[in-house]
Amino acid sequence: MTRVGIPSCQVTSTVVVSRYGCSINLPRVLQREQKISLRRTNRAQSVAGRVVTEMGACEPGALYGVATDEPCEALWEIQFSSIYEKVLDSTHDGVVVVDRERRVTYWNDSAEKLSGLAVRDALGKYCFDSLLELVDEAGKPLSKNGSLLGRALLDGEVSESDLYLRHKTGHQVPINLRVLPLRNSSGAIV
Repeated sequence: MTRVGIPSCQVTSTVVVSRYGCSINLPRVLQREQKISLRRTNRAQSVAGRVVTEMGACEPGALYGVATDEPCEALWEIQFSSIYEKVLDSTHDGVVVVDRERRVTYWNDSAEKLSGLAVRDALGKYCFDSLLELVDEAGKPLSKNGSLLGRALLDGEVSESDLYLRHKTGHQVPINLRVLPLRNSSGAIV
């Protein structure tokens, strides 16, 4: 990997790989939004990316989530189109998955069409960074306090509301927003 301004290389294992990123374990400290370059051992090809989150302690250091600027299927020699991604990408419903900090970890094709924001512009961004501007019928921004997502993270309940999404070009799109908390094997909301 290369750190902007301070070129260096660190060999590490890749824990999880997806179409637009991976999780890596490093003994050194990386900062959120730090630019890095990924290259497989014994390969000339590399992929540019950025650190989107520290995922916690992991031997021998910390686990980091990395988003890449372009699909890295060729780098990993893996075809990522799983049956689940194909289903989610072919639905007309926008599907957005966020972590506990409300950082986008998945953005399907319909979310791109509904919002006007490309997957590369959404992954790793926070919902409250005006990524998805929810408005009422008159176009007035809805309060970020007490949002459906915030309540779902607290109480773990499925919630739903009819409202509007401000498209990237400025027009309003009527949507039915449904928030479904996802849980890990221990039952904690993730």
